[in-house]
Amino acid sequence: MDALPTPLHATDGAARLQRLNRRLERLRELAEIQALLAGAEVDGEAFMQIVVDRVQHLLGGHGAVVELVDGEDMVYRAVSAGSEAHLGLRIPRAGSLSGLCVEQARILVCEDSEHDERVDREACRKVGLRSMLCAPLFDGDHAIGVLKAMAGQTRAFGYEDVELLRHMSQTLGAAIAKRASFGALRRLLQERTAAFERVERRNHRLALLTEQLREAKAEAEAANRAKSDFLAAMSHELRTPLNGLVGFAEMLARDDLAPEQRGAYRDFVHDAARSLLTIVDDILDLSRVEAGKLDLHAGEVDPARLVESCVAMVRPQAQAKGLAVTTRIADGAERRIAGDANRLRQVLLNLLNNAVKFTGAGGVTVTLEPVGPPEAPALRFLVADTGMGVADEARERLFQAFGQADASIHPRYGGAGLGLAICKRLVEAMGGTIGFDSVEGEGSTFRFEIPATSADPESAPEHAAAETPPLRVLVVDDSRVNRALAEAVLGSAGHLVTGVGDGPSGVAAVRDGAFDVVLMDVRMPGMDGLAATRAIRALPPPAGAVPILALTANALPSEIAACLAAGMDGHVAKPIDIAALLAKVSAAATGSRKQTG
Repeated sequence: MDALPTPLHATDGAARLQRLNRRLERLRELAEIQALLAGAEVDGEAFMQIVVDRVQHLLGGHGAVVELVDGEDMVYRAVSAGSEAHLGLRIPRAGSLSGLCVEQARILVCEDSEHDERVDREACRKVGLRSMLCAPLFDGDHAIGVLKAMAGQTRAFGYEDVELLRHMSQTLGAAIAKRASFGALRRLLQERTAAFERVERRNHRLALLTEQLREAKAEAEAANRAKSDFLAAMSHELRTPLNGLVGFAEMLARDDLAPEQRGAYRDFVHDAARSLLTIVDDILDLSRVEAGKLDLHAGEVDPARLVESCVAMVRPQAQAKGLAVTTRIADGAERRIAGDANRLRQVLLNLLNNAVKFTGAGGVTVTLEPVGPPEAPALRFLVADTGMGVADEARERLFQAFGQADASIHPRYGGAGLGLAICKRLVEAMGGTIGFDSVEGEGSTFRFEIPATSADPESAPEHAAAETPPLRVLVVDDSRVNRALAEAVLGSAGHLVTGVGDGPSGVAAVRDGAFDVVLMDVRMPGMDGLAATRAIRALPPPAGAVPILALTANALPSEIAACLAAGMDGHVAKPIDIAALLAKVSAAATGSRKQTG
């Protein structure tokens, strides 16, 4: 029995039901996509892929793709299943339906690629496309790409398909805009964070710089205070001996002095001058140490004898205060060692003078003892006193220049605060160490140790040479007083002295006369001593080879070096040490005779 034909109205109802179900499915898909878009985090790439897959599922056909504008090209950013090979494909905007969709910012439909001038027919034939539906993607009012559905049949897309793609493109555009907003916010946050970090780093550097400036300011202020304190101390220290020099010199000019008064005043003048010279020498020694130009002279030292001689020098001062000064020389400390006797004496005398100065009752004890293993022998010098001691807070600055233990010390005891600083540097230059122990109110023990290398027999001092015969000495100095003093000192030793008052006269005297030694001042108006020396050295022999000694107050290391560089043979510092001057004049003349003999 043949089946009964289906009534027409039943067929129409089934179609309507099918269309209704398809519409409901599309609405459900749209709702799900909208829910995804409303999520807190939107992954743009994943969202594009979801939209493409849903379009492919709902519209069927050949596939779906998301193309975004990149310059003059359209770039495939998401493709449906089966078209993965085309991901990242670039096609020119010009001459493509996608580019035209972006340009016109409206939905475009291609019902048959074979009869549509807007598409590339050859490209469509290669992939089997006949129908296309393009919906623009917007970021605000600006089209940034397309959502495109494709099919292999003509007229594959109807009104409902267009509306579906419109809704899908709007949702996808919103997602892209949201992603761009998140990206912009993220970039802004990153930029703000980076800017904040830069500000923090600048603030940190500024804080460091501020602290450094604060420290530098504090150091400068401390240095300025130290300079002011030093100048005040030097003013007092220099004025004290100068007062004695000027005052007793005026007293010596009186005619009504008894012989014993004249002798006492003369001694006072001598003591004041030696005190003034000690201050100047301390300052020069410190400058040489700071410049690294403090020379030690190799020689032979008898430590025991040096201790006894230093004690002998301070004993009168100690006895005047009622202090006992004793020595203790340990066994093994008597042997001679290599070293600079003058510098070693300078250190020990400074410690002894301090001990006597700061001790009001009791006494001072000097100990000399050998220390160290046989392969590295050393000598230890100890100066112990029963004086005022050193306060704990003053210990760190005791060996610093101008660093007296207490500001009240200078008015009571005098001194520039340079002695211990010089001692420390001298001992260290000898390869030794220096330190002290002290109990405030009970006394102090200062000690230093130096290497005790056996003296080289060749370094033993030569026996005194035969008495120097009378020498012909030229003194070049613009100061009449200095010339007169030099003439008096040299004349008292039997030398024949000629004095001139400027550089050109000195050069002429050497050229026209015959001298054994020239004493040359450095600071003179016009041609100074350095220029005069160079002019003399330019003379033909024997005049150009005459020994020249600088006799000048320029006693800094750099100034002495300048004298030697100009051609001088040695240096004698003002104020004049008579014994040193006579010895250097004799040595210079003797050396000249040895060279010409």
